[in-house]
Amino acid sequence: MAVSDINVHASEYQIEENGGLDYRLSPAQPFQIDFENDQIIDREKRSGTTVIGKYHHNNRTKSLKNKLKQRFEKKYKEPNGHAMQRAFERGISDDDIVNTIEHGNKYKDPINNSTIHYLATTGIAVAEGYDVAQNEYFLKTVMSNVSKPGSNWEPIS
Repeated sequence: MAVSDINVHASEYQIEENGGLDYRLSPAQPFQIDFENDQIIDREKRSGTTVIGKYHHNNRTKSLKNKLKQRFEKKYKEPNGHAMQRAFERGISDDDIVNTIEHGNKYKDPINNSTIHYLATTGIAVAEGYDVAQNEYFLKTVMSNVSKPGSNWEPIS
């Protein structure tokens, strides 16, 4: 498929492929089309190891691990690709993550077995886990534009 096979209608925010696929996007939502061997790569394929791999074991993950360890004096694993990819996609910096953990309200999410740090002023929530075998904390994911605590989050005093 060539790039000319795709029509972008900015006024309607839709992309139509000659094969009849129609993806509707909101005006505020950025869109991206990735190609691999003339095939459109869907979100599930993009989030596979090829994409996530570049967000793991790099200077940013090592730096964030050190910041967390120094600030909280707890043992942290290097953040995984999922957490870093979500932070990157949502425009959340390392300092945002550290500040949310430090100043945010703490909640327990029993469904996902996570501790959630939620900072209402920024709308950022950070899900943190604990590896009992390794005695280490780790970041599960990072969320943005969170307007209120999740319905399954239980406040921790």
